[in-house]
Amino acid sequence: MRKFVGCSALVLGSLYLVGCGANTPAPPPEPTIPAAAVAPPPPLPPPPPEPELSPEAKELKQAMDRRPRPERHAAETVLSANEPEQLVVQFGQAVADKKYQVLWEMLPTPYQNDIKTLMTDFVAKVDGKVYNQLTSNVQLMVFTLRKHKDKFFRHPIMDHLPLDRATLEKVWDPAVAVGEAFLDSEMYDIQELQKIDFPRALAETGPRVMDQIPTLASALPMPELGEAIELIQSLKNVKATKISGDDSAQVVKIEIEGRDPIEAEFVKHEGKWIPRILQDNWTSGLEQARSALAMIPVDDGTEEGKKRVDRFRGLMIGLGFGATLLASVDTDARFDEYIRVIWDKAMNSPFPVPKEEAKPAEATADEAKPADAVPPAPEKK
Repeated sequence: MRKFVGCSALVLGSLYLVGCGANTPAPPPEPTIPAAAVAPPPPLPPPPPEPELSPEAKELKQAMDRRPRPERHAAETVLSANEPEQLVVQFGQAVADKKYQVLWEMLPTPYQNDIKTLMTDFVAKVDGKVYNQLTSNVQLMVFTLRKHKDKFFRHPIMDHLPLDRATLEKVWDPAVAVGEAFLDSEMYDIQELQKIDFPRALAETGPRVMDQIPTLASALPMPELGEAIELIQSLKNVKATKISGDDSAQVVKIEIEGRDPIEAEFVKHEGKWIPRILQDNWTSGLEQARSALAMIPVDDGTEEGKKRVDRFRGLMIGLGFGATLLASVDTDARFDEYIRVIWDKAMNSPFPVPKEEAKPAEATADEAKPADAVPPAPEKK
């Protein structure tokens, strides 16, 4: 009996402890690892270094990359004239000093707005990508003409161009210089062209182009241009005297050293004095500019418009192909090979001089160089 009571008491006590759990200790918490103690993944290995390009390959890459744009500065104001005779003297001094922003300053505001509108219409009409492709092609061609001038003049192609060798020799470097001026100008990129500053463009690019005009004019059949340059160069000490007129129109005597005096009529237009000949011809000049603008191929939604744009894009691709080939040449033999490919594509006929007769006039040091980063000539189909 005593054993029964003891066992019963033990069972009842166990049930009580299990049911209430008041004195049952909680299970220990799961161990946690501080975040800082978690090891980060190992860093990725650095990418392998790009292979070092040869100087020739670097030069070619630079010629193919879009040019960084130079820093721009506002053009200084050069005109303060209130009377026609003052305008003549200040204009002559500015042009002689190569401050060609004077050409913009002298225009009345409505004339300036006409030019801005023409530029806006041009930018809206052209395909920006095609325009930049065009200027990239110009960049490659300028590089090629400068880099490979000797190869051109050693090759018989120079006897099959519209200009003879002697003329080409005279105009080659000036033409390259004009191309370089264009590439550094605000006309190089469509984004800059959209917001072109005309006085600044004339001040920066004008001298670089005008410096080459005398040589180009003397070598090419451009006598009027040559005479205009001579006149500009003689304007530094120009003299002007009012002969007659009122507040709306005046006649001014202009005296240039070494030339007969001339009398020019000036009119006041929107607060600025301008030559009457400029006023009389402004409207017709604008019409000619608009007619030229209308010739730009655009996709106007018609089948013919789409074809015109596609043809122009194809022309840009072909020019880029040819320019890239010639820019990459390393030997006279490779140059001859590429000239033949380009001639065949452009003229739809073989080059007129057989290959065995087109030997270079002089041996070149670069014949022994390996063709570094130079694409092989494409096969003719």
